[in-house]
Amino acid sequence: MVRDNKVTIHAENTTYFVTGTDTDVGKTVCTRALLQAANQQNKSTIGYKPISAGCEMTDSGLRNEDALILQKTAVLHYPMK
Repeated sequence: MVRDNKVTIHAENTTYFVTGTDTDVGKTVCTRALLQAANQQNKSTIGYKPISAGCEMTDSGLRNEDALILQKTAVLHYPMK
């Protein structure tokens, strides 16, 4: 529910799967907003991007910017492989 530009998540255990038909359509922006809304309501959150179209080599291996954004926004963290 959206009220006064705020998202309220009512369900106790909720799973969202955000999908889009192309790159740069806003999947990461929407997912980050959902994570932030749930975080503000003291929900346990985790976000990940199972498939990505672009990575950069880092000292820790290949990393995707969108996946890192979701990982940083979530309450729960998981190791990247």
